[in-house]
Amino acid sequence: MSTRKIIIVFFICLSIAVFAGQTLSQTQKSGRTREMPDWIPRSNMTQEQLHRAIQKRSQQLQMQNKKEIEQLDKQMRIESAKKADESMKQALRATERQWEIIKPRLDKVECLSKQARVSITPASFRRSRGSGGPNNRQSIPKVEEGWKWSKAWEKKAPSELTEGERICEELLLLLEDKGSKQEDIEQKVEALREVRKEAGKQLTKAQQELREVLTFRQEATLVLMRYLN
Repeated sequence: MSTRKIIIVFFICLSIAVFAGQTLSQTQKSGRTREMPDWIPRSNMTQEQLHRAIQKRSQQLQMQNKKEIEQLDKQMRIESAKKADESMKQALRATERQWEIIKPRLDKVECLSKQARVSITPASFRRSRGSGGPNNRQSIPKVEEGWKWSKAWEKKAPSELTEGERICEELLLLLEDKGSKQEDIEQKVEALREVRKEAGKQLTKAQQELREVLTFRQEATLVLMRYLN
């Protein structure tokens, strides 16, 4: 081996040794000053303490995952609403100025339309479930079919429900309870009818207010889309 190569190898080895020493020193120093998380098992832990530590960490991770999922869902709904607004604006061929005037009136019509026909409907579902077979082999998934009640406000918090949505929930509970009294069911049915009727009256007025700011073609487009009669 030439003298040049020997010198290069020497300096490489020396550099590695210095870097390793610095890293070890930092690790030891960090270990003295930083506290270990309370969920990490220690040799002096009892079985009960170990169980509590793992359980606590599991709950923390579940809460963190739940918050992340909720945040992601919120962002997706915001993005979806933006895309829907842009699509509607393009469909109406509205300018920025026109859309600023049309959008709040259109939102009001859409909201009242939902209240005027607020309902809970049955919907079918189909899902497959698989399980590990012998020797951890995946078995043929089991297909499950059925139906469930479908609600447009499924993801809303109870405090966010409209009066009509709340009455629908209460009526459904009465209908699913075999011990419910007929008069209680009749009262909820009448209350739901009144909510729909009142929303229908407000909807007629809101639709007229919307027509006032539309061109002939924009009005025809919204009739096509059933926003207007």
